[in-house]
Amino acid sequence: MSCVIAMAGKGGVGKTTVSALVVRYLTKNLNDPVLAIDADPNSNLGILNRFADELESNYKYLLVDNEAGMEHLSRRTSGKVDMLLMVTDYALRGLRAVGRINDMLADLKLDVRQKGLVVNRAPETLSQAFLDEVEQIGVPLLCTIPQDDNLLEFDMERRSMLELPDDSPAVLAVDSLMEKVIQKVVA
Repeated sequence: MSCVIAMAGKGGVGKTTVSALVVRYLTKNLNDPVLAIDADPNSNLGILNRFADELESNYKYLLVDNEAGMEHLSRRTSGKVDMLLMVTDYALRGLRAVGRINDMLADLKLDVRQKGLVVNRAPETLSQAFLDEVEQIGVPLLCTIPQDDNLLEFDMERRSMLELPDDSPAVLAVDSLMEKVIQKVVA
């Protein structure tokens, strides 16, 4: 059975970038096969779900980069998520969207075993107002990813995030995040 890692959050907060960096970590550091699924609303979700469930057993890791919201993830027949990474940028609007997703989890037919918050494009120090909101939402803060000019440069050059240098600030942050995630989901 695969270890399922899913991304959730408001549109535009960097879920796909974080997903690419998670894939980079898994393939580069653990050298394990990864099935990465872009759960774009324009794809045929029935086909996606059927093939994901069939293919999942062939991969050690399944990463699902979700569209905004969580409803479509609940349509997967297995419904198991080992780690749900809720991604926000450094804005209360994105953080409150995470709160709504967290509240919605109880109504979905999902078995979410672990969950954590990832703050993308974060300043060095998070404000007390932001931290208070994090505490109110009740999702553990696992990682802050700093603004990284390499991401914009690679995007402008149409280069893969998988090619980012090892010392890129976003790579270092996600590598640290994934060390925590692997320890939590394997333990």
